[in-house]
Amino acid sequence: MGLGSVLLGFVCLMEQMIWAHSEPSPQPSIWAVPGTVISTGSAVTIFCRTPPGVTNVRLQHHVLSGKWYDCTPQGGTQEVCEFSLKNMMHIDAGIYSCKYSNGYQWSGIGDKLELVVTGVYKEKPSLTVDSRPQGFSERNVTLGCYTRHSSDIFILCRDGNASFPLNCLQQGHNKFFISPVSPGYKRTYRCFVSSKVNAFLWSVPSDPLELSIPGPSVSLIVVWVTVSAVCFLIFLLLICLCHHCAKCKASSGETRSQVKYKSSSSAPMDTEEKIKYDELEHIQPENCSQADTQVSAAEDTKEVTYAQLCQEIFLENMDSPPSNTLQGMSTQTCVYAMLRLSQEESQS
Repeated sequence: MGLGSVLLGFVCLMEQMIWAHSEPSPQPSIWAVPGTVISTGSAVTIFCRTPPGVTNVRLQHHVLSGKWYDCTPQGGTQEVCEFSLKNMMHIDAGIYSCKYSNGYQWSGIGDKLELVVTGVYKEKPSLTVDSRPQGFSERNVTLGCYTRHSSDIFILCRDGNASFPLNCLQQGHNKFFISPVSPGYKRTYRCFVSSKVNAFLWSVPSDPLELSIPGPSVSLIVVWVTVSAVCFLIFLLLICLCHHCAKCKASSGETRSQVKYKSSSSAPMDTEEKIKYDELEHIQPENCSQADTQVSAAEDTKEVTYAQLCQEIFLENMDSPPSNTLQGMSTQTCVYAMLRLSQEESQS
């Protein structure tokens, strides 16, 4: 054995010791596509993620003691290995896990994947609605899963399809309480049965049950927002109406004040005119010829002008009155008014 071989063996030994005494390696992660519940005869792909720099990744099946699948990463900063399992059978159901190696030592086991195979038991269960909401206030629904033979485990799955059901719940009795349920709720359910001997083997699925609660799907946050918006608009309308009424009232008060002021200012004038007219009424009527003479004289002086107002009493369409009734009565009434002209008007 040469010196080189001894040095190589020493290096390998030191590397193994360093790996053994170093901090625990990161645990690998595991997941399945399209899901963890697979129907008989379908295919599934299981993924294992490991840190970079590993030399081997192993998928181990814990139920069939010692069965595993190996994968060699092809480089990269983060390694992901795929394990494709085709034509799933009841023997493929169970628990799976991933681990990896750097060439000298295997890492610990990471998360575990529970893979279920359906269709193993051929009796089809039935799924029914045992109770449903009676009004908008009730929020609970009860579903029942029934079989002709006794079963240990009842499984209710929501959404998905018959081959790849999703969102599954297992329990020891056949009554499933769905809560909360509101108007507009719509989901599809299926149920399975299984045995405690092997809980990873399920029966064929029941017929799908579509749970649909009629009614508007308007939430209560939405109702309150709508009511608040309407109240706010009514409040704004009332404010605008009050402002308009106050403005009209102020305008009406101002107009009344102006009218009252004008009436009070014109009152003395009316009183003065009334006095003048009263003085004119006391003027005794004179002979019309005398008035004409005075008017002529006034025209000569152009200082004072008298206006003669004569009122004739027409007795048309009247029977001939007695002669003594008309004696001493004149058919003309003359009123004189004195008009003073200004200097400019008299010159013109």
